[in-house]
Amino acid sequence: MKTERTENMTTNAITVYIRLPIGSVIRTHVDNTNPPKIKIFVIVGYYEEDAITIFFNTEINNIINYSEELRSLHIPFSSSGRSFLTRDCFCDCSHLSLRNKDELHIAVNNQPEINIGNLSVEDLDIVMTTLKNSTKIKGAYKKRYGFYDYGIST
Repeated sequence: MKTERTENMTTNAITVYIRLPIGSVIRTHVDNTNPPKIKIFVIVGYYEEDAITIFFNTEINNIINYSEELRSLHIPFSSSGRSFLTRDCFCDCSHLSLRNKDELHIAVNNQPEINIGNLSVEDLDIVMTTLKNSTKIKGAYKKRYGFYDYGIST
């Protein structure tokens, strides 16, 4: 894990934040759902001040995901062998959510239990390939968030 160091000039206090790697799975309250609630999401990239995340959902919402193409962007995840999941669910690669990375890192440092695990290399490869091949996400965003570059150096 990488760390980021900040210094408060007023108090001369130095705080070191853990920088969460891509593939980190977080369970916390989010405000960008209707209604706001506790959700599980995975970090799939960073850009400037943002962490790029996607949600896990227990079901595919067929009203929003009305076509087979949209439904195909929901990767089924069995809870078997994944300690961070308590039930089978879907990783929603049809929609990206941006979160302030500093706020997220502070939240994890203050409440480490919200960082509930990491995707395996195999799972992360499937997610990143699905994001890279998605026709729902604009190419400019894929480039900006590094989806095209994922796996090149690994």
